[in-house]
Amino acid sequence: MYEKTSQSINKLDRALARLKEAIDGCKHEIDDLYIDGTLQRFEFCFELFWKTLRYALLDNGVDVESPREALRKAFAIHWIQNEKLWVRMLQDRNRARHIYEEETAREIFGRIPGYYELMMNTLIVIQKMM
Repeated sequence: MYEKTSQSINKLDRALARLKEAIDGCKHEIDDLYIDGTLQRFEFCFELFWKTLRYALLDNGVDVESPREALRKAFAIHWIQNEKLWVRMLQDRNRARHIYEEETAREIFGRIPGYYELMMNTLIVIQKMM
């Protein structure tokens, strides 16, 4: 495993821990500020995740330029499962960047715990493969 891949995995692991803190803190009343913060952590995790995929794929001789392409390639080599859910996560990440409607923010917020689990499980697979 190259240094960039290793560093990216470490950053992603720490970012996912912070996302987990936000998810676990969800036991209290949920307000707009809390939702916004959790969405921001989700966006950050997704960004780190696709870049980690990119570095790991580069380590294996595969070059990708976009999140969608990274997901497609990672699915093709069985690093990720449930491609449809990953594509939905990508779409939600893109929508979260430009949310102006509270209802949309709450919809995406409700899916974040499942996304977190998928990212953690996939990170473990990638770590074992490297």
